Amino acid sequence: MFNHPQAERKLEIQPNCIGDHVRRETVAAIEVSGDHAARSHIPKITALTLQCRGGYTLEAELGISPNGYAEPDYLGWEVKQYGVRDFVNYLAKSPVTLMTPEPTGGLYREQGVEAFLRRYGYPDKSGKPGRINFGGIYANGRDFHADTGLKLVLEGFDADKGKITNVDGQIALIDRDDVVAASWGFRGVIGHWNRKHAKAVYVPSLMRAPPPEYAYGARVELCEGTDVLLLLGALASGAIYYDPGMKMERADTPAPVTKRRSQFRVRHNDLTTLYQASVHENIDP
Repeated sequence: MFNHPQAERKLEIQPNCIGDHVRRETVAAIEVSGDHAARSHIPKITALTLQCRGGYTLEAELGISPNGYAEPDYLGWEVKQYGVRDFVNYLAKSPVTLMTPEPTGGLYREQGVEAFLRRYGYPDKSGKPGRINFGGIYANGRDFHADTGLKLVLEGFDADKGKITNVDGQIALIDRDDVVAASWGFRGVIGHWNRKHAKAVYVPSLMRAPPPEYAYGARVELCEGTDVLLLLGALASGAIYYDPGMKMERADTPAPVTKRRSQFRVRHNDLTTLYQASVHENIDP
């Protein structure tokens, strides 16, 4: 981590009530040390050497062990960092990754990621030999993707009424033959969202390189009061979209190597549509 003139060395999240319907409590007072990357009981993780790992650096500073469990990060709060251009206007540089669940149905689940990539992936556009990629933006209401032939549909949710019409509904990627390439059942999505995202704090960050180092700003955004209907409504409107980053290397050999990355993202400015209440707090030094 590096010191920035507009960054605070002490993160103290002590929100008051941001609405009569929301009960607040003190979250934490966290001392952030500028001369080490993690607590003594946390290993010096790869966050400081990878440009895309600002969130891991923040988790290490909070004493959060990196893991894939669908539980809140810290004292009931989901902690997320987002990159900004400066600590003056706090304009987000990229979308927020909300969740990274693996598909629970479809060809992906039934035949595996290799079969999925061979059927729906495309050759690497920079010409890397033996590499197959699967990427792009998939949002409800968009047409089939030109590279993969898939589109995202939302089944079992009435967007006009804001109601779930089938609890066994799903978010699905389908091809032109209506084959379900991958799907996420509502039951799993509902459980994940309600467990992990009931309360979330979004912390701004600046990155400098080389080597990649991060500073965290004093103006954090606290959000509460989400529910799955808000999530599904945002999916129905296209505000939340699927933005995968999968690949297969050595695809032309008997031992291909796959990388899985399913992620649902949202523009930072659309975050507030997912919560009943949100507030910006300036953290005292």
